[in-house]
Amino acid sequence: MCIYCSYVLQGALTDDMVDDIKSLNTSFAMNDKLLHMLPHRGDQAYNTLLAALRHGSGQIHLVHLLQNTTVLTEGKPVSLQC
Repeated sequence: MCIYCSYVLQGALTDDMVDDIKSLNTSFAMNDKLLHMLPHRGDQAYNTLLAALRHGSGQIHLVHLLQNTTVLTEGKPVSLQC
């Protein structure tokens, strides 16, 4: 199952959002678009990303990397640990 299919099934993305992402030419552009969409998709979107990476595409190494990441939100560090 593709990672985008997992998102749609779990309600994190709509079919139109997936089409927008897939219309881009590079994997970098697709990932960038997805990561910009996630913060606007509700509180569970990040956990849905992790679940899709873990179960939908088997990219456990990315799950571990993301779980140990801190990002800046409005200039303040926020841990992404679940």
